[in-house]
Amino acid sequence: MIAIASPGFRARSLACPARISAITFSSAPGFTSATQTVQVGAALSFASNTVSVVRSATGTLQLILSVAAPAGGLAVNLGSSNVAVATVPSVVNIPAGSTSVNVTVTGVAVGTATVTASTNASNVSGASATVTVTTPDIIIPTTLSVSVGSQTVVPVTLSQAASSGGVFAVITSSDTNRATLSASTVFIAQGATVPVTQPTVTGVAPGTVIITASSAGFAGSSGTLQIGAGMTFGPASLSISGTGSTQQLLLTLPSAAPVGGKTITLISSNLSVATVPSSVTVPNGSTSVNVPVTSVAPGSASITAVTAGLPNASAIVTVTAGAAIGMPVGLTIPLGGGAPFPITLGSPAPPGGVFVALSTADPVRAKILPASVYIAGGATTPATQPVVQTFNVGLNSVTASAPGYGTATQLITAVASVVFNPNTTTVKMGEYGRMYLQLGSAAPPGHTSAGRCEVVDSDFCSISVNITSDNPGIVQVQPNFTYYPDGSNPAIGLILLNPVSVGTTTIRAGLPPYIPMTTITVTVTN
Repeated sequence: MIAIASPGFRARSLACPARISAITFSSAPGFTSATQTVQVGAALSFASNTVSVVRSATGTLQLILSVAAPAGGLAVNLGSSNVAVATVPSVVNIPAGSTSVNVTVTGVAVGTATVTASTNASNVSGASATVTVTTPDIIIPTTLSVSVGSQTVVPVTLSQAASSGGVFAVITSSDTNRATLSASTVFIAQGATVPVTQPTVTGVAPGTVIITASSAGFAGSSGTLQIGAGMTFGPASLSISGTGSTQQLLLTLPSAAPVGGKTITLISSNLSVATVPSSVTVPNGSTSVNVPVTSVAPGSASITAVTAGLPNASAIVTVTAGAAIGMPVGLTIPLGGGAPFPITLGSPAPPGGVFVALSTADPVRAKILPASVYIAGGATTPATQPVVQTFNVGLNSVTASAPGYGTATQLITAVASVVFNPNTTTVKMGEYGRMYLQLGSAAPPGHTSAGRCEVVDSDFCSISVNITSDNPGIVQVQPNFTYYPDGSNPAIGLILLNPVSVGTTTIRAGLPPYIPMTTITVTVTN
């Protein structure tokens, strides 16, 4: 007779997941006793090895344990091989006595990821499943941002052209106290993928809301909208006529870039329609940078700017078919100056020629003259090219349009410079110091009355320059100086210094990015 002893052995249980029992064989005449250790094992598995989830939506994987979970349950660690595509909770717990639990999978972006499950128990084998995230039928960006009081476009796109009768898409905001929509419904006509007019969202109060697009019988999507001080694109919607044409978006930060600049990552939602550089850098002390957008084919794309510490910014780009009107890209013009602005047709003008209408978005800051140019039949350029004249610093845009050629827009920038004279000075305590801040260009033309322009005309305006003291505890200075439209060249402003204590500090003046900062060193003595 052989006696078998197995202290604590449990054949189908994880009462102690890492339980190791000893089995002893003894009491056989003529044989010595023997002992062997046995470890009870279990396995995790997913009910399905694959799951498909729509972007911005959630799906479920059922996680199965081959035996009942022990008292207190069994903690299972979860992971995703690509959290940019799909995410899962870091841990789920299979309740005591249960053999399964549901795992929520969230689709983040189109692609594939592997979800893994494992435990800290050495006798429980792990499991994995493949998650495929697909494009929803109704697409909106996953992230949007807008400043309080500002608007941004919510681009709504169908993954396939609308069928007979078109599609009504319902657009909602999860919190109308923080963000409101210009329209609750948009209509996408048969054969189209976008509505004629895209909805816009207005920031009401700081915070985060969810914008959702849905329609009966369609897989909708949602995006997170951040409201606050963030980056902005200007304009929020850009139209490019023809392919292979480059136009500019202006990306603006809520505050000046730090030392070393601020790098911004750029993403196009549809590279087959429009492309942008992978990144741009806002220079130290500046608040904006141009983003070149190149048209590839007719359609629409969302351009998104991403950087650490700030909400994303987005703009919608629409590319239309047809020969483009070519214009200079990113032209910078000194204040008070004029620069040729050559116009070129993408294909020769038809018999009888064509008139190209020209205008600026802000004629107070700049004009393009003449207001139209004639291009003779068979030619691509006018006999005489127009000229842009600047009257004030800042960003502007020139728009050109012609029958059969569509409309094109390019950004222009008017810049100036200021300089302190002298660039160092000494002030005694109890006395006001004086220095002069000289504008490097002519002040805008015209005359003033009580600090205002007498005549409301595109040529009449003023320029204000910000002034700061690095240490107001040593010297205080007025916050700004305004050059009124008196036409003087150069324009010179008298700045008063108020000494507070003995020491040395730096005074700065400028209006980045249009007027670079200039400095003067001020020393206060007794």
